[in-house]
Amino acid sequence: MKNIIILTVFALAIFLLNRYYQQSLLSINDDAVVLEVKGKKVNFKYRDAKSTTEHFSNVNIVQKELTIEGNKTFYEVASIDGLYEFNHNIEEIITKLFKAKKINNIFSIHELLAMQIITENGEPINLFVSDNDTKEFHLFYGFSNEIFRSTILTLTGINKLELADVVELNRSKTQWTVLNNDINGVISSIDY
Repeated sequence: MKNIIILTVFALAIFLLNRYYQQSLLSINDDAVVLEVKGKKVNFKYRDAKSTTEHFSNVNIVQKELTIEGNKTFYEVASIDGLYEFNHNIEEIITKLFKAKKINNIFSIHELLAMQIITENGEPINLFVSDNDTKEFHLFYGFSNEIFRSTILTLTGINKLELADVVELNRSKTQWTVLNNDINGVISSIDY
């Protein structure tokens, strides 16, 4: 009888987790970037995708320059080789990759983060980050404040945001380097 009760409670817990815990999503497919939080979804249809691939130390980067609603945005996927993982402190990674002097966290829901960063030269950048996996890291950035606000409102219901005025980006702003990756702690060895 005791085993039946334990199995019933366990099955109920799994059912409730599957029903109510919906992981956030940031992904790219052939014609759209998809953002999803708690069942609420925003699709960014894009055109004119230009893709580049780079490799720094143990990190592989696929960077896509996209045109969304007439604006240039960037989607980057970084993956790690072998026995390495990304640092668990997302703010630290973002600070190093963008040379950010200030980070305004807007939300963090199930490993999807929205933030506006201010780079060391005073340039504001609107950014979504997904860290669902310690081996893969997704960045989506370069939005106008209007698109950024609208997306956040749709995904979370947050209506009032204080954002610095952004300008359209003409190039990628991340600093993937051997120095950042291996020495500054963006990645670390799993075999401590």
